[in-house]
Amino acid sequence: MIDSKMNLRLSVVFVAAMTIAITAPMALAADPPATQPALAPSADPMGMDNMNAGDPIGRQGGGVRSSRSTSDPAFWISIIAPLRVGKTTLASPSLVFYLSKATDRPVLVTVTEQRNNQAAAVIHWVSDGTTAAGLHEIDLAKMNATLKPNVLYRWTAAVRLDDQNPATQLFSSGLLLRVPAAAALPPADSYDGKAFYDAVAATYSAMIAHGSDPAAPRKALADLLAKVEIKDVSVDVAHDPETPPANGAGTP
Repeated sequence: MIDSKMNLRLSVVFVAAMTIAITAPMALAADPPATQPALAPSADPMGMDNMNAGDPIGRQGGGVRSSRSTSDPAFWISIIAPLRVGKTTLASPSLVFYLSKATDRPVLVTVTEQRNNQAAAVIHWVSDGTTAAGLHEIDLAKMNATLKPNVLYRWTAAVRLDDQNPATQLFSSGLLLRVPAAAALPPADSYDGKAFYDAVAATYSAMIAHGSDPAAPRKALADLLAKVEIKDVSVDVAHDPETPPANGAGTP
């Protein structure tokens, strides 16, 4: 009789302990999520996933601004972007990337909206034929693309080296935010009184307009790159803005 009572008490204790062990994780899982949601991954229609892998300084949702070929160290692609979020007051700003060498492999530029843990493509531009070495401009106005105010975007420039192996892509990416034109820029976001991408567009346009004698705007762009610690880009050669593909594939 005593043994039966003892067994009954042990059984009750065991069941109670198991109940606590099972329900405790459930209670933890019911906790509310963090107030700051994680940045959504970029929409990646051409197989350029994990574009933030190996981010050298772990920026807040920033990107890798330059990517170099392992088989040809003299070949790389870079974007003209600041370390953190780059700002613009323009609805359709210009984005500039750099190729160290000419390539006949497809060069891809995408802009994706990062919002509510979703990523929606704004433009998806693919080069046609050989892309020359030097600086290249993607004018969103020519692509019939506009940015929404106060919405975060990620833009990416990449080279598809191997159609069968997306892991070999060269890619670079940064963040872009459109702010009101009347907004006061903090010193860290002001480049001669302009938002970063506005300053890039102004100096790049001046380089193109000056034709054979772009010394002054070239120096202005070099100074701008130095301010954001871009060291692997030459400003010696700047090409006219890229045009949308004839089939209209420049936008989704």
